This record gives sequence, C-alpha cells and structure tokens, in this order.
Amino acid sequence: MFDLLSDDVRRRIYGHLEVKERGRLASVNRSFRRLFQTWDDVLYCSARNDGVSLAVENFVFEVDKSGNISSLVNIFACCISRCPWIRKLAIHDACVLADIDTKLIRHMINVDELHIPSNLFKNSSSTDEMIKAILSLPKLRILHIQQRYCEEKSHTNIFHSHHAQSITSRSILNIKLQGVTVTSAALEVLSLKYARTVEILCLIGSLMHTHDINIYFNALNRFEKLLSLTIPPSLYSVSTTNKTLFTTNYPSLRGLHSLRNVAAFVSRPDFDELKRFLGIVLPTNLEHLILFDESCRLSMNVEDEFNGRKPTIHFCDDEEIIVDTFWTNDKSELITRSLWKPPYKPYTVFQPTLPEWYCLISELMDEASSIEQIDHETSFPSVLPNSNTADAMTAIVTDDRAHTQNVFDVIAKTSLNTAHELESKMENSNATNEIRTARSAINATSTTISDEHRGGNMTASTIQSVQVFGRKKTATAVAYCKKGRGLIKVNGRPLEHMQPEILRIKLQEPLLILGKERYQEVDIRVRVKGGGHVAQIYAIRQALAKAIVAYYQKFVDEQSKKELKEQLTSYDRNLLVADPRRREPKKFGGSGARARYQKSYR
Repeated sequence: MFDLLSDDVRRRIYGHLEVKERGRLASVNRSFRRLFQTWDDVLYCSARNDGVSLAVENFVFEVDKSGNISSLVNIFACCISRCPWIRKLAIHDACVLADIDTKLIRHMINVDELHIPSNLFKNSSSTDEMIKAILSLPKLRILHIQQRYCEEKSHTNIFHSHHAQSITSRSILNIKLQGVTVTSAALEVLSLKYARTVEILCLIGSLMHTHDINIYFNALNRFEKLLSLTIPPSLYSVSTTNKTLFTTNYPSLRGLHSLRNVAAFVSRPDFDELKRFLGIVLPTNLEHLILFDESCRLSMNVEDEFNGRKPTIHFCDDEEIIVDTFWTNDKSELITRSLWKPPYKPYTVFQPTLPEWYCLISELMDEASSIEQIDHETSFPSVLPNSNTADAMTAIVTDDRAHTQNVFDVIAKTSLNTAHELESKMENSNATNEIRTARSAINATSTTISDEHRGGNMTASTIQSVQVFGRKKTATAVAYCKKGRGLIKVNGRPLEHMQPEILRIKLQEPLLILGKERYQEVDIRVRVKGGGHVAQIYAIRQALAKAIVAYYQKFVDEQSKKELKEQLTSYDRNLLVADPRRREPKKFGGSGARARYQKSYR
C-alpha cells in the first residue's frame, strides 16, 4: 500500500516520524533509502554536550542523550550530513566540534543564523581551522558568539582580526560578541566589511582595550545602517572619572544618524556625566537609552529632568539571563544577555568557594550556634591585622613595574610627609631598595592599624554575607548568601531553568515552605559539582535552606532563626542535616557489596 503513494506524500509522512522510525523506514529497501537519504524538513539544529536537538516547523525531537562525547560527535556529524537545509545552528560547547571534519561544516551553505560558544576562541592556534570553517558560511546573516552559563569570562578568549577576515558572508545584519576580548583590529575589519549592512551590534558582554578607545569609536562610526548598539563597560561607561579621562574631548557617535537604541553601563553614577553622554557622545535622533545602573541613583533625577523628552531612558538590572527558543528544546546553555563589568582581572579563574568558619564547626546548627559567639569574640581582633599584612606582603612579589606601583600604594596609605620621603627614596634607588622601603612602610602601617584596633578606633565596613554548603552522596553545593533583592542563581542559571524539570518543584521546596518573602532581601549564588542530577538537586535544596537559616542567625535575630528552623525540620530534616547514607562499595569475590559468586561442590 505504501508503494502506491507518490514521493511527495511519502516525504510528508516521513516528516512526522521520530528518528528511530525514520531509520527503520529508510532501511526497508534501496529506493526508500535513496529517497530518505537526506532530511529536508529539518531547519534547526542545537548541539550540546549531552545531546543534539533537531527541529522542524512544527515539532522538536532529541537525537541522543548520551554522555559519551565520542558518540555525540559522531551523531552530530551524521545529523549535519543528512540535514543540508539547516538554517539555524547553535553549538553550545566547543567539545562538540572536537573531531568534526571541517568539510562537513563548509557544506552547510544554508545556515543564516549561527550561535557558537566563546570558549571556542580560547586556544585559537588549535581551533583556527574549525573557526575559519564555521565563520566562512556564505549565507550568514546573524552571528552570535556567546558565553556558556557554567563558565567564567576569560580574557584569553580573543576574537582576532583574522577571525573577522574569515567571515565570507556578503551581508551580516546582527552581530553579538560576548565572553571574548575583541581587538581593535578585529572591530576595524568588521566595520570595513559590513559598514552598510550591520543593523544590530551587541558588544556589552565583551572586553576591549581602553587605550585604543579612539580606534574603537572610529570603527563604530563607520556602521552607517546601525540601529541598535550596546557599549561595553571597558570601552565607555557613565562615571565621575570621565572628567579626568577625557580632558580634551569626549569620544563621539554623533555621525551615526540612523542609530535609535543604545545601551550603556553606569559604574559611578553622576547626573552631569549622563547629560554629557547624551549631549556630546550620542546622536541627537536617539529614541531609547538603556542604562545598567546597579545603584539605582540616577532614576530619580531622570524622572524629574527627562520626563516626556527624548530619548526615553530605561533602567535595567545587570543580571545574566537565558532566553530559550523552541528549537533549542528549552535546553540552551548560552547566555542571551551578559555584561562584562569591572574589575577586570588579568587571570580569570574560579574563585575558591571555601566555607566560612561557622560552617566548619559542625553539620548541626545547634552545635554551631553555641560556638559561634565564643569564636567570634576571641578570634576576630587578631585575624584582621594579620590578614591586612598578608595581603600587602602578597602584593610585593611582582615584577619591577609592580614594585613601583606598590610603593605608590604605600604612599597613599601613609601621611603626606612620609609620602614625600618614600617618593624621594624611590627616585634615587633601584628595585631592591624599593622593595625594602615598601616592606618597612607596610610593617609600620600594619603596626599603626594594630594600635588603632586595640584603641577601638578602627571601623571595618563588611558585607553582610554567609556561606554554607549542602551535600547529597558525592554532590556538593556551596551557597553564598548576601544582602540583595531576591536573586537566586545555580551555576549562573535561575532556578526556573534547572534540569531535570520533574524535580524542579523539589528544588523550590525551601522557598515554598518559608515563603518567597523570606528570600526577598537576600541574593544567593550556588555552585554545585559532583554527583548525578538527582543528587545535585537535593544538595542545592539543602544549601538554600541552610543559607537562609545561617543568614537570619547572623544578621537578623535568634528568634527568627528558630522559627525558620522549626518550619524546615517539621517538613524534612534533611533540609538542614546532610544524609550520611552512602552506597556500600563492592568487594572481591562477588558482583556487588554483598553478593558472592555461586560455587558448586560437585
């Protein structure tokens, strides 16, 4: 009966089948295999380190969910070879492209929207061929280089000029560069190639060299058709320091007559600098200005001064968000909006998430509460001067240029007379004498700090924060809780995006038990490692519960802490106390912990 149908009808039926059914149907005979050799209805592809999602206009299906990278690479290579009409391609991890033949990438000539991770540009010498192949797609219209949700921003991810030269598309409309360092030469190449085509340019998540600010702004002024622009904080931000930085003239974008939307970062709020930014830097026909202001100090002045006037100023938070589209199957690992704020560290590494002293006392909160008060009174005065001295001594061990900078730092901390003496000594001495002078000044400074602290004159400004951890089997979740406005992130992602979805309600149990109003005044950042998906969910929920209890114990009052603890323990004691159960290890002589190999005495 199926043989009587035409090829067009067969293809329509074929378009509604899952992957396994397609393979079975194609293996019936040679004519079916030749007819269904390619999947012409697949238009979208999303490749992650845990699977590949293929999508058509009406539905999405998963090709593989295996954790084996080698098999995943083979699956991805098979998918792109069988789907020649893919228009939107999203690669969420660089390991997916590890062993892919560049010829397969070059054959994807119909891709017009490309999303690639920023860590692909980390070791550009080893991945240059792959980058060149993936950027040379001829019909490319949208290019997004995005940061992965579970990785930190790194200055070693560099977008060079030869990467920009590798782009062979004649017209690109939308460019987003985030999580990478964009060189001035690379932006110049983009501005020369696509001056009349680029309409949206998102750079707020990238890092740029501030010393080349004139080169960057000259390149930006070449984009004639630019409608929307986001300025990275490393290039320009609304700050009180702009008066001293731009002594002669401010950089200008007034030549961009078609520019309508601009987004910028506010580092040090100043209303006069905002007026200069609008009057000198931005064009007059601007319609919308988006400001990322952490302090929210400019909003009141803007409402009074710019009410009903153009441009319309909007204030936005600086949180990283992920916007999932249907063809990524709600499993996107690339951050849609990211902001690369100062300070800019020369070596970006994961900061050690060490638990604080009150977390190491005991797993039980009852034992920790009695020891906390004694340890806080006895250990705090002696720790503070030593920590300052240790920080100062660590800063000395640098190169000769750093030695000079350290001497200037010591000058800023001492009195004016001592500063002049150190400056005169520094000019007439070599690097060794500078180190000795800095060390003696640091010792004198630490002694002064100790004397002031003994006299009770020292005022230390501390951030209200606690750090706790939750465990389940081999999964460990470290939660850093500080005063905030109710933001909760797990490995950089909101709770609403955590997987598996069926256990998401389990993850939100502390919020549902205590009420979200308890979490409205705190921000919690959780980092979880180890274990499986279910174990990580239980470790995260325990860390969230222990974090709010520890915060209320330290910064609110003991009565509120007891109320929270009673509510949590009455529901589930494992919200505050770790589960000690572990899988019993296997022994020799059998297939498991207790089972023994069967033997016969005959």
